[in-house]
Amino acid sequence: MASFPKVSRMKAPALQAGDTVGIVAPASNVKPDDLEAGCATLRDLGYKPFYFESILERDLYFAGSAAFQEPAVATTMRMHAATVTSATVK
Repeated sequence: MASFPKVSRMKAPALQAGDTVGIVAPASNVKPDDLEAGCATLRDLGYKPFYFESILERDLYFAGSAAFQEPAVATTMRMHAATVTSATVK
């Protein structure tokens, strides 16, 4: 049987009340009602939801424009650059 090297793992710090949680939609589009329901739940849990207005843009079934779709990594990096987020959810 193959032996794999041990990999050290990082554990993200626990979220605290008042932390900002960034929301991204790297693939499928988001329905406004679903987005607001999710934001309301995050607020009820004590977090501050943050998202770019472009999350509501739609091209066929994609979030945003399919012609100019940013890869998920780029969207996540933009999220972190725009605000200090404690977490990013998709």
